[in-house]
Amino acid sequence: AYLTSTDDNGIYVRDHPYFRVEGLRVSITSAVNAKSGIFVLSLGSVDSHEARIDGCLVEVNGTAQNLRGIRSYGTSYKQNEVRRLYNNIVYMVSGGNYSDGIHCSCESYGASRIENTHYVYNNSVSNTLAYGAGFVFYTSGTGGSGRFLNIHSSNNISSRGFGRPAYWARNTGDTNTHAIVQDYCISPDASADDWETIDGSNLVNQTMADVWETPAADLHLKTGSAAIDAGVNLYSTFQSDAVGTDRRAGAAWDMGALTTALVTYYLYRGTGGISGVDFSTEVGSVSGPASSKTFAGLVHVASERYTYVLRPVRTLSDESLLVTPDMSCRVEFETDGSGDWLGNRPGSVEGVSAEIISGGQIRLRWRYRTPYGGPQGTPNDFGIYYSTSPNITPGSPNATESYTADGAYSKDIALSDGVAYYFAITARDATPVESHISDIIGPFIADDTAPSAPTLLTSTTF
Repeated sequence: AYLTSTDDNGIYVRDHPYFRVEGLRVSITSAVNAKSGIFVLSLGSVDSHEARIDGCLVEVNGTAQNLRGIRSYGTSYKQNEVRRLYNNIVYMVSGGNYSDGIHCSCESYGASRIENTHYVYNNSVSNTLAYGAGFVFYTSGTGGSGRFLNIHSSNNISSRGFGRPAYWARNTGDTNTHAIVQDYCISPDASADDWETIDGSNLVNQTMADVWETPAADLHLKTGSAAIDAGVNLYSTFQSDAVGTDRRAGAAWDMGALTTALVTYYLYRGTGGISGVDFSTEVGSVSGPASSKTFAGLVHVASERYTYVLRPVRTLSDESLLVTPDMSCRVEFETDGSGDWLGNRPGSVEGVSAEIISGGQIRLRWRYRTPYGGPQGTPNDFGIYYSTSPNITPGSPNATESYTADGAYSKDIALSDGVAYYFAITARDATPVESHISDIIGPFIADDTAPSAPTLLTSTTF
C-alpha cells in the first residue's frame, strides 16, 4: 500500500493498546511543523501499550521544522509501553531544523510514572539535512516518580545530518533514568562526540558511499560494506529483511533494513551471433526485481555486432549462487564506423525473387512482415541493390521503394542488355538504419530484344 499526506501525519495512532504497521510505503510533504510519516502517541491512562512498525518505507519532504520519519512518543500518565521498530527504511529528503529519521521519546511533568521501552533493530535512515539526526532517543520533564526510557538499538545504519549526530541521546529536566544499549550500528562518524551519552560497542565508522549501493537512493548493502555479516543475530525475533529476504538463521547478520542486493541475472556477451557468446565470464549482473539497468565501461569496437544474453541466477540456502542454463532474453547490439550504436534494425525482407521481362527489365518481388513485439517499428522504405558481382554490400542502394504496409511488393528495374546481374533488398528506417541484407539472388540476364510476354487468348467453341 502507498499512502501520501500533505501538511499532516501520514499515519497517526493514539492510545491504542496493540497495533502493528507492516510493509507500508508512506510519503509526507509538510509546511507545518512537527509532522511525521508514522506517529505513535500515548496520552491516556491505559497501563500497557504495544506497537510494532516493521518493514515500512517512509519518505519525508517539506520546509517545516521537527519533521520525523517515524516518531514514537509517550507522555503524562502511568504506562508500560513497548515499541518494536524493525527493518524500516526512512528517507529524510527535505525539512527544516531538528528533522529526524526515527525519534523515540517519553515526557512527563506530573507525579506519574512513565516507562517506555523501544526495540530498534535493523533500520536504515538516510538523512543529510542541515540540522537533523538519524536516530533520536529523548526524555524530558520535571517532577514525578520517574520517566524510564529503555532503548535497545542494534544493527541500525544512519547517515548523519550535518548539524547533529547520526545517533543522539538526551535527558533533560531532572535525573530520572534512561537506559540506552546500542551495539552493532554504523554511521559515517561514530565518534564519541557524535554518540554522546549512548553507551555501546561494535559501533562502526564508514561513509555511506561505502555502505549502501547508492546513498539516498538504493540502501541495499554494496559489496565490501562493513555492514555485511557484521550484525548481531536476532533470528529469534524476526527472520527476514524489509523486502522478505531471509536473513539466514545461524549465519552472521547484515546490519540495516536491507541485506545485500540478491543477484538475479548475470549478463554475458560475445561478437557475432549466439555462438560467439562467452558464457564462462559474466560482464555484469542485475540485482533484485530491476526491469532495467545501465552498464558502464563495456567497450565496443567500430563496425561490430555483439550479442548480449541474460541468464537467471538462483541463491541457494548456503548463499552460494547457481547460474541456470536458461536464457531469459538476448539482444543484438551493432556499432557503426565510429563505434556508436547503430540503432534498432528493421526486420529483414522475405521471399526475394526475380523475373526477366521485356524491354531489358527485371521484375523483383519480395514480402515484408513487421516483427511482432519488437522495438523496430515499421520501415520507411526498401533499399534495392544490384551488381554484376554477387558481392553486394549494403549502404547506398541503387533504387528504393516506399513502404506502405506489410505484404507483397514488386519493382521493375531497367538494366543493360545482355549483362548478368545479382540482386538483394533491405528494409530501411528514416535514419536510415538498414535491416540485414536479404539472400543475394542471381545471376539474371537482362534482354532488351526479348519480346513481350505472350497474351493468352481463349474463347468458347460450343
